[in-house]
Amino acid sequence: MISGQKLCAMILFALAANMASAFVNKCPQPTAGDPSPKAFFYSHPTDNRYFITCAHGYANLMACPTNTFWNNEVQTCTGNAFNSLMPFTPCSGGAAKLIPHATACQRYYNCSQTGQQWNRYFGKYEAECPYPQLFDAQELRCKPYSEAVCDMFRVAAKDPCDYLANKCGSAHCEPCSSRMPSCIGYKDGLYQHPRKLNSPYKMHCVSERLYQLLMCLPQTSSRGKANTSRTSCQVMWQADI
Repeated sequence: MISGQKLCAMILFALAANMASAFVNKCPQPTAGDPSPKAFFYSHPTDNRYFITCAHGYANLMACPTNTFWNNEVQTCTGNAFNSLMPFTPCSGGAAKLIPHATACQRYYNCSQTGQQWNRYFGKYEAECPYPQLFDAQELRCKPYSEAVCDMFRVAAKDPCDYLANKCGSAHCEPCSSRMPSCIGYKDGLYQHPRKLNSPYKMHCVSERLYQLLMCLPQTSSRGKANTSRTSCQVMWQADI
């Protein structure tokens, strides 16, 4: 029987070997005459969303910010894939599969998806989990944020407006931050809607994520008068967490 500790070490070794084989170390090596070579950057050989940095002769894989690409000509990540080594094509192999998004843990690529996207913010083959779920990189499916596994390059979004499906799709749409306020910076609990002050609208925050939107109104007495010390709340929207 292989112990849990040994099995974990074997898995980590396999992952490290796989990452190392993905690109060749082109970093300048320390020498007696130059023990600390200058900083050096170069492209990932197959995916321009990534680049390699050098430190003391070691190659380190880095990711560009969302919607940017490594540009060899200017030696930085830019918003234009032109001049990049190779445009990212997640479904180029033709297989009907699901692939985790490069930087956003709530999104993924569905290679079996065909036709025009209903939301203009999505790229080709791009799909997204319902808020606040995240796409598990191991099981390749949407899961509750508390259970999903994201790798080191994929950010687990908390703000509902970081989910593309919640963005406005027309000129007359109520802004996302008004429809679905952010709970980032709030402790678990019930708060006044930050964009609708002095209104009956409240937000219920859990783990810095929006869990519920509520409308809370004063209860009326038998005489028809409002009792401001007691309120009755109706759930207008609730996340599946």
